[in-house]
Amino acid sequence: AYDDPWLFAEADARVFGRPAAPKTRADVVREMAAYAEGWLAAGGRLHHITRHMLGLFAGVPGGRRFRQILGAATRPGAGPELLEQALEAVAATAA
Repeated sequence: AYDDPWLFAEADARVFGRPAAPKTRADVVREMAAYAEGWLAAGGRLHHITRHMLGLFAGVPGGRRFRQILGAATRPGAGPELLEQALEAVAATAA
């Protein structure tokens, strides 16, 4: 599940009969970018967030490129714009 967290996207709907949240992987990336801004302002590093996002596009065209771009989050000064770059790479592959 850690390698493919999207498996849990519909877990509540299936287990508890609740309606599934109509979020996409792109929505999650954008929400995490907003979260990362606050995290970085508090002195955190982007890698502390992105390392848990590597499997988000597992099995999806562009997923490998997504992971490659997020790998740059370990560099000093990496910012939330890196998440948008990774998302754009996935979209470009899917197009």
